[in-house]
Amino acid sequence: AGQPIQNLSEAEQFSMILMDVPRAGPRLRAFSLKFTAAEKASEAAAIFKDHTAAVKEMKECRTFKELLAATLALGNFVNHGGRLGNAPGFRLKALNKLHDAKSMDNKSTMLQALARQLHQRKVKEGKEPKLLSEEVPHVMSSNMKISWQEAADMLTQVETAAEQIKTQLENAGEGVMLRIMVSKPQQQQQQRSAPSSDSGQASNGMSRLRN
Repeated sequence: AGQPIQNLSEAEQFSMILMDVPRAGPRLRAFSLKFTAAEKASEAAAIFKDHTAAVKEMKECRTFKELLAATLALGNFVNHGGRLGNAPGFRLKALNKLHDAKSMDNKSTMLQALARQLHQRKVKEGKEPKLLSEEVPHVMSSNMKISWQEAADMLTQVETAAEQIKTQLENAGEGVMLRIMVSKPQQQQQQRSAPSSDSGQASNGMSRLRN
């Protein structure tokens, strides 16, 4: 209080300069889009791509189709004589029951028994058994843990941020230019690894923001 600004610490001097910047908070949030928008958009695109590829793999996977047929046959056998004993199909969520049904010694599940049966059938037919994970690699992707809705929310956040930048540009007075450039993630990494500018350059940059 009452001290010359030169006697303040570097952080305090920076805060004093920042206080003179009109709409500093919204302008800085808009500037941060440069480092987040491209990354979020790229991440969302990868999620959509893996989900789409996973759906295609499941539709074309022969091993999965054979597993579904064996599951239906097993279900009809177990429910023989009842109203569900001659079912033409079943809901996919019912597959979880294969893992819940266990053997008498609790060392094996019905799902494992079906897998062994399909493997033995392939061997008898002289065919090389394939791992299900090898036929559907995208299903095993970590991106499958993120839903379509979450990926869509990422894109919504990017669109919202872009609208905020548009608002800042519209509210800016004459002579004020807010330059935002969305870079690719690789370019952002190069920028982060580049030598940082000195404090004098930072102060000049803050002075330009005050216009």
